[in-house]
Amino acid sequence: MRYLIILILFIPLTSLAQIKIDKVGDSWDLKVDSALNKIKLIDSVYYSHILRVCDTVSFWNVNFSSCYGGYGKKGTIIISSKDMRSNDIDDICAVLVHESLHLKILMNGVEMDGNSEESLCYSYEKSFLLKVPGVNSYLIKHADDMIFMMKAKGNLCPQSPQVHIPH
Repeated sequence: MRYLIILILFIPLTSLAQIKIDKVGDSWDLKVDSALNKIKLIDSVYYSHILRVCDTVSFWNVNFSSCYGGYGKKGTIIISSKDMRSNDIDDICAVLVHESLHLKILMNGVEMDGNSEESLCYSYEKSFLLKVPGVNSYLIKHADDMIFMMKAKGNLCPQSPQVHIPH
């Protein structure tokens, strides 16, 4: 009887630690589950962070992943069909880590300009990727490229000075 009471007390804790993964695509839910398990094995801090800010993983048919959420509540990570079709678990891990930081920013009501927020999220993603054994170098390069572009605020081409021509 005592063991039954202990089991009943811990059921709510295990259900809170679950993320709902929509079942679509060609076993996409299993790929996301594999990515979450890989994150947990590589660094449980990143995994715990995802659990604190995300309650659902969904998918959409566009070329970029995103998320939505709000102040004080968990949100949804939306993985693009492009990222899912890459068949690279490390890419899915990177998306989950990156978007989880966006959710934390939303959840805490932090106001940031878009470029600063993206740069921060790509830096967080890169920090995780550097811990992944055998990670594809293109993922780190992509994060580096995006950090550079966001810090440059899209101003990668210098403006030509305005020349005043007297009449």
